[in-house]
Amino acid sequence: IRAYFWKKQMTKYDSKATKLWFTSDLHFYHKRILELQPHTRRGADVFEMNAEIITVWNNTVGPDDHVFILGDVSFGKETATIDVIDRLNGKLHLIQGNHDSVITKSAPLMDMFEEVVDYKEIQVDGTLVCMMHYPIVDWKNSHRGSVHLHGHTHGHYQGSGKIFDVGVDNRPDRSMGLWSWYTVDKIMESRPVLVHPPG
Repeated sequence: IRAYFWKKQMTKYDSKATKLWFTSDLHFYHKRILELQPHTRRGADVFEMNAEIITVWNNTVGPDDHVFILGDVSFGKETATIDVIDRLNGKLHLIQGNHDSVITKSAPLMDMFEEVVDYKEIQVDGTLVCMMHYPIVDWKNSHRGSVHLHGHTHGHYQGSGKIFDVGVDNRPDRSMGLWSWYTVDKIMESRPVLVHPPG
């Protein structure tokens, strides 16, 4: 039996050279999300909501921008989800959530993403960014100023330290838009670095 070990090189981004965007919990084709999140969602039905999200997205994201989607993309079937994803600008990275089986079970959908992973670390302007669909209480290098981005909580969870929900429903302006690295970085400036637990 052969075992292969390798260290995957962390992707490093310069935000002046590459535009980075973050989002989560898009919930395309999810009828109940309009009832569950009436203060953050717009549209008379899922089709209007989908169209609005796509319009806002494409007015924001360029074709060469990188977008990190932290889970729960679509509740639609394979064909409908392909149609939606195909209309989104940017190079898409999926950190999968608990409602992404339509993507992970479909080879054509998987091929529409740069990668599909459970957890992702990148470095932006020298800052370590740890991404997962679910919020983590104490993430890698949290006591050294690293940032943790998550989704799943639809804006209802505010953790301690440099942690932030990049979901659609955490937008205070009800825009259903994405979060730029510039905005995330500014928000993180005012948040404290966690104290390392003893031991």
